Amino acid sequence: MDYARFDLLAIAMGYFVTHKIGKPLVDLSRLMRRGEAGDLTVRSPNVGRGEIGQLGRSFNK
Repeated sequence: MDYARFDLLAIAMGYFVTHKIGKPLVDLSRLMRRGEAGDLTVRSPNVGRGEIGQLGRSFNK
């Protein structure tokens, strides 16, 4: 029974971490495609303190 709880906790944590990291990258990828298509007014709203935020700030320059 304890293993089932651990498994559920591991799955929930994995989903949270994947969503926390993956969503900003997917969003930035969509913005890059819009820029590639000619819309040079796009800006990344993701300007966090980590590496993903640094990518967003670099994209906005």
